[in-house]
Amino acid sequence: MDGFWLQRKSEPKQKAHYVSSKGDLDGHEWRRFEEGRPIQGWNCRAWIKSTSPEGDWPPDDGLANHFSLLIFSERLRIALDDACISGIQYLPIRVLKSDDTEYTGYSIANIMNEISTLDRDRSSSSAFSQNCLSRETGSRFWDARQAGLKEEALRVFDIIRVSDFPEAVYVSQRFVDIWRDHKLTGYSFQKVRLNP
Repeated sequence: MDGFWLQRKSEPKQKAHYVSSKGDLDGHEWRRFEEGRPIQGWNCRAWIKSTSPEGDWPPDDGLANHFSLLIFSERLRIALDDACISGIQYLPIRVLKSDDTEYTGYSIANIMNEISTLDRDRSSSSAFSQNCLSRETGSRFWDARQAGLKEEALRVFDIIRVSDFPEAVYVSQRFVDIWRDHKLTGYSFQKVRLNP
């Protein structure tokens, strides 16, 4: 069984694509979307915007944005719903071009499957100061590329955040197969170790 780290696609020869450079999450801090808890009372007033025509290119299904949030297209959402991929709260967000015209059908993907599945004994880590982005109270910061995950997590869920390292999102082989079968764009997948 394979697990994968979901990451923004960044290739030197990648086609031009939409990317935002400003926005408003309607009073929510961007970190709130890494907590694995439902967002109550979402009123659909959040928006992101490109501020120059160079950023107005057609958007990917996994939308590039300056908040580094998971923002999914309607096409991606339908593919995941049709495959019964669960544990995602979809929060509609307006995606604006520099001239204020809109790309429709996008939602923030708030991942609800946040579990403690990092196999610390089989993961490499890097030492950073205590004020780094990790929620961990110690001075260790786990490297998403070298994470060792407990295998059972991706047997039960197809998309997860790891409570020890919520900045990273991991997906199952099934998720990757759906992505490839539907020829979706915007993310790539790096294999990670799954430990029994």
